[in-house]
Amino acid sequence: VYFGLPLVDQAARAAERGRELAEYFHDTEAIAAFYYMLGVMTMTRDGREFARGLEIAERGLELAEKKGLRLATARIVRGICINYAVDGRFEQARRRIEPLLQAMEESEDPARPGDLYLSARWVKDVLLYAADELDAALAHAGETLAMGERVQNRTICCVSRAITAQIHCLRGEYALAKEFADRSLVIGEEIGNVNVFPAAASMALIARVELGEAVEPGYYVDCIEKGLAAAGFMQLNVRFVTEALLAVGDVARAERHAEALHGVV
Repeated sequence: VYFGLPLVDQAARAAERGRELAEYFHDTEAIAAFYYMLGVMTMTRDGREFARGLEIAERGLELAEKKGLRLATARIVRGICINYAVDGRFEQARRRIEPLLQAMEESEDPARPGDLYLSARWVKDVLLYAADELDAALAHAGETLAMGERVQNRTICCVSRAITAQIHCLRGEYALAKEFADRSLVIGEEIGNVNVFPAAASMALIARVELGEAVEPGYYVDCIEKGLAAAGFMQLNVRFVTEALLAVGDVARAERHAEALHGVV
């Protein structure tokens, strides 16, 4: 279930069976987790099922909160807030993620931040970026990246750089966008984080074109295609794919991508 991408259908069947077994053995924490994962996969497989998938995921959160499962609640809040953010429910996401971060910071060692805390910080990075609060997003993501580097959390280092690259691109700071995108791609390849490929590769292409550099697009287009094939969550990761493909003259591929996105909204 955790590593089912791109085999989403098989993973969904495994999650449903897992939920049945968890209910049989009265494992409330596992039931809540399986509801959340089923919800995420429902949203991932078909954008038209987003609302239903979110409702399933929220069922898991409601169960975790009702039973006082603090760790399970924190994990599910973290994930649901991402989906709130990409759906434009910024205030709803803010009301959830900020109290969670505040509670975690009371016990967190700033010198050795834990994975859950770092990933919750990244959720706030995404929220600020999606809400176009770019100055705040850049500052917050910079702190998250510094923490991730301190404890060598390569996933955080990868995704924080991808967000930072997009922010710099939106501000016309293409040299910085290129620098952060390139490093994000390197780390993404090292750890197999294909979900970040569309964002980082798009930024790398757009930045090079805007800087007037000669660029061979094949590698970056291949990265984009690999990321899209993984059917990962992040709608924000595909935000600039069409623009990047157009920037290098790949009109046919850009049209196919735009049509695919249009088909699920």
